[in-house]
Amino acid sequence: MTDGENCERCGLALAIRPLRNLHGSYMTKFRVLVLLVGALATCVAPLHATLIFQFDEIGDLAYSLSGAPYVPMADGVVEPDPTGNITGGVLVYNLTPELTSYDLFNGDAPISGFGGLAGDLRFTDPAGDLTGSEACGTTQCLMVFYVFDSNGLAADIGPVSTSFLTTQVPGAALSAGQFSYPVGALAYDGTINSVPEPAPAAMLLFSLAAFAFLHKRSKATIRSKVTIKR
Repeated sequence: MTDGENCERCGLALAIRPLRNLHGSYMTKFRVLVLLVGALATCVAPLHATLIFQFDEIGDLAYSLSGAPYVPMADGVVEPDPTGNITGGVLVYNLTPELTSYDLFNGDAPISGFGGLAGDLRFTDPAGDLTGSEACGTTQCLMVFYVFDSNGLAADIGPVSTSFLTTQVPGAALSAGQFSYPVGALAYDGTINSVPEPAPAAMLLFSLAAFAFLHKRSKATIRSKVTIKR
């Protein structure tokens, strides 16, 4: 029997030599299978480990790599909108320190909630680019966190029109105050805190006042119908 064939997988050449023993071709097939499985295990590996960012409306930021405990990062900063769409300060997170081996695609990832859009994640650079991608090893990769309410937190920009977004299609959905935006090997997990709106509170106060008024009026009517005998 001649020398075995050569098999290439993922650039790895495997020299397969049949074994001469009692089982002949069966041992050869078994050896080929073992070698191929080993080659696949060696060649198949993720380009990047799973990286999760966790953040909130007040500027807290942390990351977790491959399921490890979360490690705090520099807080988000309220500063002028790098894209120039919002007047006043917006909450900006600098993701660069943990993304040096990544390219970050610019644009918006709206967050659905409260019957419409509750917020948005905007990925950009210091120049405010909203198209193309950024090599985070050579420039800053920024994430602007917009929340469309007025609760006074750092990310809140008020109930503004969302027409300035590059897309209206939600990339994440708010549920019980939390959302997750997965993209490739990355994930962005955030929170949006909701508080009672002024309108329901006002309605409650109005209802209590009306009840008190009607109760007082009812008592006055009853007293007017009572005849006092002398």
